[in-house]
Amino acid sequence: MGTRVIGISGGVAAGKSTVARILAGLGAEVVDADAIGHEALKREDVKRRVVSKLGGEILDDRGEIDRRKLGAIVFSSPDRLNDLEAIVHPIILERIREQIRSASERAAKVVALDAALLYESGLDEICDGVVFVDADEKKRAARASGRGWTAEDCAGRERRQIKTADKRRRANWIVDNSGSLKELENQIRKIWQQILDRNT
Repeated sequence: MGTRVIGISGGVAAGKSTVARILAGLGAEVVDADAIGHEALKREDVKRRVVSKLGGEILDDRGEIDRRKLGAIVFSSPDRLNDLEAIVHPIILERIREQIRSASERAAKVVALDAALLYESGLDEICDGVVFVDADEKKRAARASGRGWTAEDCAGRERRQIKTADKRRRANWIVDNSGSLKELENQIRKIWQQILDRNT
């Protein structure tokens, strides 16, 4: 069998990256859409286009794009978010596909695709299965606050995504990240074994 691509979905601050790290520890190769987005915004050609569209106020003192300033602007304005996504999303999607192809060429057994907009960008169509990461509202709010996100920031991100209930319904596996890390790890190990069993 070839490389299996497992998407990771969930609500804002539910713990998708934590699940990706656990899967990496078990042997998966992680493709991180957010990290790819970070790298894209550092490219000079991308930075010039983004600044041209959104203005110099998104830059920090060193002339680099400040992601917090950028987020505050785009998540409060659907039009500006559309402008940003029109520039960076094609680059991110291309790089994601490149990384998955590379993993497949190296005969990796499993690729864990950590992408907040998994369904919205159609990336679920290249996945062999999707893990939905669930967590109660209080836990998610606390995690978001720890990242410096306000309730308004979270709401803006949630509005850009399909409803959490729809993500849950479309997933192959559901894990609860409302408890301890150990509890989450135990759930992921069971899923990992199921993935490997499918891959034999």
